Amino acid sequence: MAIEIERKFLVSGDFLPEAVSSTRIVQGYICSQPGRTVRIRIRGEEGFLTIKGASDEKGLSRYEFEQKIPLVDAERLLELCEPGAIDKVRYLVPRGSHTWEVDVFHGANEGLILADPFYNTGILILTYLYSDATLSGQGDTRPNRRFFGGWPR
Repeated sequence: MAIEIERKFLVSGDFLPEAVSSTRIVQGYICSQPGRTVRIRIRGEEGFLTIKGASDEKGLSRYEFEQKIPLVDAERLLELCEPGAIDKVRYLVPRGSHTWEVDVFHGANEGLILADPFYNTGILILTYLYSDATLSGQGDTRPNRRFFGGWPR
């Protein structure tokens, strides 16, 4: 089982000129309880089932299992999810030997832009990052959390 590194940064600034690709993602949660998450995702024209365990003591990593599933199954499973599907566009932004995933949210999270350093070791910071949202809860867009529009400003 893979270990996911949980780092999220709020983005302020124009990253689009550095993006090399983008994909629309729609996802919902069958279970979004603390310590376990079951997510259904449609990324482009592909479906995925993802199961995540509890975060480590520091809140920076957790076990993750992801399996590709038929698109039609993902579409049907989204109908079973908790209210509050997430709609976003993911941009890939290379920096050195690493790639950042920058998510631009729509719908209830309109205006939220989060960057996730997709890496194995070390990160090279992007100039338009302005806040580490990893442990503050601001990077958590699951339906049972407050949507971006309800965050204190």
